[in-house]
Amino acid sequence: MASQKIKNRLSIKLLKTIEPLLKPYHGLYQIAQDDGKSDLIITENDPHHEFSFTILKETNDKSGHYVSYTCKPYSTDNKIMGSGNKKIEEFGKQLMNWLENIKTYSEPSILDDQIIKGYEKEFYQSFKIVEEEADFESFNYDQQVQLSGYLDTVIKSIGNLEDVSNKFLIDELKVEASTLQENIVQETKNGFMKRLIHLWAKARKGGLKLSNLMISEFIQGFMHDGAKSLLNFAMESANKIPDYILKMISKPDIPIERGTTLNAEEVDNY
Repeated sequence: MASQKIKNRLSIKLLKTIEPLLKPYHGLYQIAQDDGKSDLIITENDPHHEFSFTILKETNDKSGHYVSYTCKPYSTDNKIMGSGNKKIEEFGKQLMNWLENIKTYSEPSILDDQIIKGYEKEFYQSFKIVEEEADFESFNYDQQVQLSGYLDTVIKSIGNLEDVSNKFLIDELKVEASTLQENIVQETKNGFMKRLIHLWAKARKGGLKLSNLMISEFIQGFMHDGAKSLLNFAMESANKIPDYILKMISKPDIPIERGTTLNAEEVDNY
């Protein structure tokens, strides 16, 4: 969770209050970099939002053990930043309410673009990483470098498809891809994949040429490397490869039939 240095800033009592509350919400938040002013900063794990919970300090005197904090959203009926100073026995409820609020914001809503959400669901079924720790661990150094290079290629390549009708969309995709690139080192494996898949889904709504370019670059770069790279992906129907992936990785001299199951070694050699 947090580094040892951050843990040492908190009393044992506060640490034991915080950790059990954070655990069920893993993947929705991240521990932010030290700002030199606060004891602990927790931010929502979504670059599109600015939600955070900051523990400013603890005080412990005759009146009791208090925790000073700021958070955004402050409550279910107040989405702006608010602050408070609560007894530690009451503080846990405030943190839990904040976690519930960011969970609500992260969940699907009728107000979301349902087409993009549908595309995200479809892609995630194929590209979710099924390694046991994929929701907790980040990619290793080589993988992060490879992913950063992929995003560089995407940012440069999608500009070649720009026209009057999609200029705004392509500008948005470039900005979001750059943001994702900056955050690779802070994302879990599946956290990264969810954000990448959001880009693919957004691009797909803008046109198949755009999404095909982004997905095929990814598949060509990583699927042939098999387990050495990002796998194991959760291919739909066990390891049966979806049609759109077959078309992108098939070589003329090595045809693959729909429903073929490849193991990691076969993908490596493919």
